[in-house]
Amino acid sequence: MKIKLISIICLLLTTSGVLADSKRSASAIEFKQEFRTFMEVAFQGGGDGTKNLPIYNRQDGQYYVLDHDWYIQGQPWEGINEESPGNKALVDKIKFGGMFKLSMGVEIPLFDKLMLSIAYGYQFEEGNGVVSDVDGSEVRHKVSRQTVDVVPFYNIGRHRVGVGAAVHLNPKYVVNRKAPAVEQTSAFNENTDYIFDDAVGYIIQYDYLVTKNTSVGVRYTNISYDLDSITTNFYSTGHVTSGGSCTAGCDDIVRADSVGVHVTYHF
Repeated sequence: MKIKLISIICLLLTTSGVLADSKRSASAIEFKQEFRTFMEVAFQGGGDGTKNLPIYNRQDGQYYVLDHDWYIQGQPWEGINEESPGNKALVDKIKFGGMFKLSMGVEIPLFDKLMLSIAYGYQFEEGNGVVSDVDGSEVRHKVSRQTVDVVPFYNIGRHRVGVGAAVHLNPKYVVNRKAPAVEQTSAFNENTDYIFDDAVGYIIQYDYLVTKNTSVGVRYTNISYDLDSITTNFYSTGHVTSGGSCTAGCDDIVRADSVGVHVTYHF
């Protein structure tokens, strides 16, 4: 909630530049070949939902996964569908390509109308939901990562287009599940961390310079994540830790593709 509030504040601060600059002369507004720093706020959507990842592991040692068969420490994870008995699919899903992204970076002039943009950011989406079983579990979950975008742009007056690289560092999906006591079952708290390898993809981006210092644009990012490991901590009458490293079928487990809009303020 605090991070979302920060995102909204940053967006207001960034868009305030549009109002300030709109009072200035609109003549000769174009992307110029000069060194500048910038701040950006983006809203994105896309990528897989969370239904392809297991919510938890059962006490009998079986790891349930929808639509995929993996192996973790030699144990097969049995694929099941949403109608199967014992399914623990998360009803409220989030997208790995979403949703908020805050970035800061630099623009470096190269030659002629080419400019190199390098940005470091933080991208995340979080949500709340319930698990489709009989215990009425409440779930809070979040996907996050740090991002590095390296994009050469070709400037055409107030327009620019670019194709570059996207690097996602420390991708992580965290699920916290709480369930009340039901009949003979004790209340419990369960935390599961899904750790993914750092990933590299590509970006296609278009920007339009609204004022001398403010631009808006659209960005497409194509990227997928390889699963590294899963760790589950279960707290009830005691504390149990389980999990391990993914050993087979780990590549491109989830896609984090996204299409989004952004507002950039150039200092």
